[in-house]
Amino acid sequence: TSDSQVIKINVESKDATDAVKIANETVTVFSKDIPKIMKIDNIYTLSEATLDADAAPVKPHTGLLIAVATLLGMILGLVIMFLR
Repeated sequence: TSDSQVIKINVESKDATDAVKIANETVTVFSKDIPKIMKIDNIYTLSEATLDADAAPVKPHTGLLIAVATLLGMILGLVIMFLR
C-alpha cells in the first residue's frame, strides 16, 4: 500500500562474512523491537543478506587515487607553466 515503508540495511566491514552476520542480526533485532516502539504488528523481512561468491571490496584504492591525482596535478602545472 502507499503507507508501506521499506528499510534497506547496508553494512560495510573488512570481512564480508561479518557484514552478512551484522546485517542479518540488525534485521532480527529491528523486527523484534520496532513493533513495540511503533505499535505495529506487520513487520516483514523481504530478503536476508547473503554472501555472494563473487563479493568484492567496495572501498576505493586510496593510494592509487592519490598517485593519479598527483600525476594529473603535475601535468596540469606543466601545461599552465608552458602556456604563460
